[in-house]
Amino acid sequence: MNEGSNLKGSRRKKLVFSISGMSCASCAQTIEKKLSGLKGVSRAAVNFAAEKAIVEYDPTAITQRNIEDAVAEAGYGVVHEKAVLPIGGMHCVECARTIEEALSKKEGVYKAAVNFAMEKATIEYNPEQVSLVEIKKTIRDAGYEVIELEEGPEDKEEKEREKHIRNLKRLIAVSLTLSVPTFIFSWLKISPILPNKTFLFLLATPVQFVVGWAFYVGAYKGLRNKSANMDTLIAMGTSAAWLYSTIVTFFPGIL
Repeated sequence: MNEGSNLKGSRRKKLVFSISGMSCASCAQTIEKKLSGLKGVSRAAVNFAAEKAIVEYDPTAITQRNIEDAVAEAGYGVVHEKAVLPIGGMHCVECARTIEEALSKKEGVYKAAVNFAMEKATIEYNPEQVSLVEIKKTIRDAGYEVIELEEGPEDKEEKEREKHIRNLKRLIAVSLTLSVPTFIFSWLKISPILPNKTFLFLLATPVQFVVGWAFYVGAYKGLRNKSANMDTLIAMGTSAAWLYSTIVTFFPGIL
């Protein structure tokens, strides 16, 4: 159950979080008194044994950050969990930004930083409000992959990276196999039976939609998250060029 969910019949919310630094029951009472005095807080209970605080509050009058700051002012700490997750499927910095935005909107996530170069997401969160499973689901819902480290982290990441590099090499090989003849036959007559333009269309189309499929996937992810990225620009630019060439090839009278 999400402890940050709305309470029945009211606009209030309930927040549960772990507290560090308490050494006795008096510490718990000190925090309770501090929290109870905050405007917008209707109830505050601190359990010394469980090292947890339960706060009912009006989100229109006070924020979760204000409540946690009050605990810090009292001389104690709010425990935040931190997770570092390897991410797959990013193609540019904008992809990293998309994941950060999706995570930042999740209640219970304090901070989310995604490093595109390292292909890692660092998330600081309240485990009482949001679970790691929910965080991973948020990343997947945004259109990206969370690499599960069943083996050692370095081994798993290395294998994923090698797999990605092998796939890129295959795509480059296919692209060169089709693109080089396309360039050459743009200047040379091939056959009196098959028009050059038709032959070039047959060579170029797989490059556009097979080799370049990853750009369409990346563009779709960006649009689904209401943002544009480098994949969007590449997909739009190359699609416009392919569409224009196709029309000129088969319907020259239109343009």
